[in-house]
Amino acid sequence: MEIPITLLGRSLLFFSLLITLSYHSQADLIGDTCSKTEFPDLCISTLRSNPSSPAADVKGLVRIMFYATAVKATATLNQVNVLLKRTNDVVLIGGLENCASEYASALDEIFTANKNVGSDIFSVKGVSADLVAKTQDCEDTFTDGPDKRKSPLTVENDLLGDLAELVLDIVNIHLKVVLSFLISSGFLLKHIVTLPCKGMDISVTLTRMSFLFLSLLFTLSCHSQADLIGDTCKKTLYPDLCISTLRSNPSSVAADVKGLARIMFYATAVKATATLNQVNVLLKKTNDASLIGALENCASEYTSALDDIFKAIKNVGSDIFAVKGVAADLVTEAQDCEDTFTDGPDKRKSPLTVENDVLGDLAGLVIEIVDSLG
Repeated sequence: MEIPITLLGRSLLFFSLLITLSYHSQADLIGDTCSKTEFPDLCISTLRSNPSSPAADVKGLVRIMFYATAVKATATLNQVNVLLKRTNDVVLIGGLENCASEYASALDEIFTANKNVGSDIFSVKGVSADLVAKTQDCEDTFTDGPDKRKSPLTVENDLLGDLAELVLDIVNIHLKVVLSFLISSGFLLKHIVTLPCKGMDISVTLTRMSFLFLSLLFTLSCHSQADLIGDTCKKTLYPDLCISTLRSNPSSVAADVKGLARIMFYATAVKATATLNQVNVLLKKTNDASLIGALENCASEYTSALDDIFKAIKNVGSDIFAVKGVAADLVTEAQDCEDTFTDGPDKRKSPLTVENDVLGDLAGLVIEIVDSLG
């Protein structure tokens, strides 16, 4: 009778120790991680400004830093577009268009790489290194060559480069944590295997019970999470789009409903960015004044939408009404872009119908998921 009691007591003690260490580690994680980076103050302020950081592991901190990088890159691309509208200086226009191209490419890579944080960490490092190079290329466009001048984007390029460097630093820290965990796990299992109890070797039983307990928790967690996405999406207007969008993001596996709302908003930002990039490509390919006017209107709508989205994502857990307002505005902005082509004396078939429809649907899903929060 005493062996099962001792076994249970030691198992509970083992798991209690793991939980205690986990909470203590989380409290120190941001400070410990950032202290090992090149820009600790920027690292700490950036991570702590995101409501998701208190529950994040090191891999989660990489995603948050990548997200901050995307926000800054989007804001800088918007600033470039504003500057382009204010100047007739051919040399300056050339420099700004080069920067716009660098930042548009960077945003595409960031959004793709952010999904790979948990599966292909080396591609994430490559994208971050490319981003550092792109910010420098943008800066060099102004300061090198025969028409060199002071760059109007130095502050933005420097900050974005620093954020990309932080992503690299935290990725390297994540790799060290994984290696350390593998080594320490082997050490723990080796010692559990030789744990005696009243002269009997019950280590195999303890180990099996521990793994059985963990496997049960994992299975229940995965089942619950699979049900959460399905249960949430079946209540929406576009359940298939909802499910495919949420499941395409690795973060959804561990997310609650509030987290799912953030992921859907993030997907909306990805689509809005891709559409804005497409608008800029179309603008370069046409001399049709009417089409240019319509595309510029869409560029303005999408630029405004991206600014609002990035601000609203942080409010998912604190200001539901503001989030719903931004999502509702986004539905309107997508429709306004479409109407620019199809209404008025110069009406024509819109080249952005598919993009506007998907963006409107994603924004509608944000509203429905946020509504489910109560």
